Amino acid sequence: MSFIPLIKGKITAVVLKMPTTNKDLKITFYELKTGKMIRTEIKDILTAGVEVIQPISA
Repeated sequence: MSFIPLIKGKITAVVLKMPTTNKDLKITFYELKTGKMIRTEIKDILTAGVEVIQPISA
């Protein structure tokens, strides 16, 4: 999945709402033009259908 931001800035968090539980959900950010991995975040989704905010550290 990819997206195009509407404004220039810094991503500080990812908001997730998964339809099922997911232990050790991996969120990986890539530079689209080069394919280079920037960082990976791991989050446990313990309850389905609940909005979860994963802050992204600098």
